[in-house]
Amino acid sequence: MTDYILETKNLTKTYGDKQAIDQVSIQIKRGAIYGLIGRNGAGKTTLLKIISGLAFQTDGEVLLFGERTAKTSNLLERVGVLIEAPGLYPNLTAYENVRLKCIAYGINREGYITSLLEQVGLDYTGEKKTRHFSLGMKQRLGIALALVGEPDLLLLDEPANGLDPQGIIEIRGVLLKLSKEQNITIIISSHILEELAKIVTRIGIIDEGKLLEEIDKEELFEKTKDKIEIKTENVERTIVVLEEQFGIEKLKVIDQETLYVYEKIEESGAINKALVNAEITIHSLAINRESLEDYFINLTGGGSRV
Repeated sequence: MTDYILETKNLTKTYGDKQAIDQVSIQIKRGAIYGLIGRNGAGKTTLLKIISGLAFQTDGEVLLFGERTAKTSNLLERVGVLIEAPGLYPNLTAYENVRLKCIAYGINREGYITSLLEQVGLDYTGEKKTRHFSLGMKQRLGIALALVGEPDLLLLDEPANGLDPQGIIEIRGVLLKLSKEQNITIIISSHILEELAKIVTRIGIIDEGKLLEEIDKEELFEKTKDKIEIKTENVERTIVVLEEQFGIEKLKVIDQETLYVYEKIEESGAINKALVNAEITIHSLAINRESLEDYFINLTGGGSRV
């Protein structure tokens, strides 16, 4: 049995002359929270629509639970979807909105609807009509609707878009709870890397329909944390000086002339002086501070299209 709940292989989608998705191949393990990050118009929504069966690829294939979806369409019943705004009946309560979908799915279990509303923190809303809900409450109700049928995979397209800080915190809490307590695999798209990185286990960065990079969250944080970048003619002797004179242990050799130091950042001047006194030629020594957003912008080629 495959470890991957979802795989796409060279997935491509063309609209006329525009290639919305360009040979995207991803693999997502069971229980993961996978973050799909990209600018508006990068192809995130198109990719999620193809995975969910709401659109069809021009080329390539989608495998859910190890099987091709084109041949086994009932696999899509195991996928919960919230793409763009949730479709709610404004004159109905949260309970009534979920009940309508349960009827469509043939689900009539006592306490089922209440349990879904409890999972997203909306069991207190009673007779309040959804037209009076805040944006955050509507998004959480949309997630409850996506959970009808107990899906194994949840696809969420920009669920925190437009929310205030409290609403974002609430959505984040709901998703972490679903992942931890029910082992639901979640794919969540966003254009805000800083926020996405707080909950995901792995990130895929997409731009102009192309998947530029897939990276684990820990590796991403390692790449973007503060460090001293030293370019020197002798990396081995540099390491000896750093260890003997400064007790530095957190460092990484990048190539034959580049070294990253992840501690004693505030002592960069003293480090430079010690290396010069040791007659080690230093080509450059600089503190590298790159935020997650800087990393994203640099990878996608600058901010001119944001």
